[in-house]
Amino acid sequence: MGNRIRHFLVVDDQEDVTLMMARILSPLGECVCVNDSGLAVSVFEQALQDGRPFDAVFMDILMPGADGHETAGALRKAEQENNVKPGQETRLIMISSLNDVKNVSKAFFRDSLADGYLTKPLSVEGIREKLQEFNLVP
Repeated sequence: MGNRIRHFLVVDDQEDVTLMMARILSPLGECVCVNDSGLAVSVFEQALQDGRPFDAVFMDILMPGADGHETAGALRKAEQENNVKPGQETRLIMISSLNDVKNVSKAFFRDSLADGYLTKPLSVEGIREKLQEFNLVP
């Protein structure tokens, strides 16, 4: 894990969720919150180009415009276009109130290739456990 400062991106159109996530993640590293899928892709691509990729992205599924599945696919495509090596990809964690088999399955397969799935309402413990699972926090 090392002493490198962690870099997190939260994508959710609900301000209460982004505020809660920022409160949880900020003590663990830098946290960028956006409420728009297009902006999320731009911020993600810029971080790749700057050589400071995000360690983890928390992506809401239900958003206006492009949904989280589409946006996650765009992030994975940006990684390919920026020559991110296999195994070096950002950890992508879908966050949603949806817990049906179709949406959960879609998150892990198809274009988004998510690494994790958390169901709202989110909990500090659930977020921390997911980050520990990926060795992003002690």
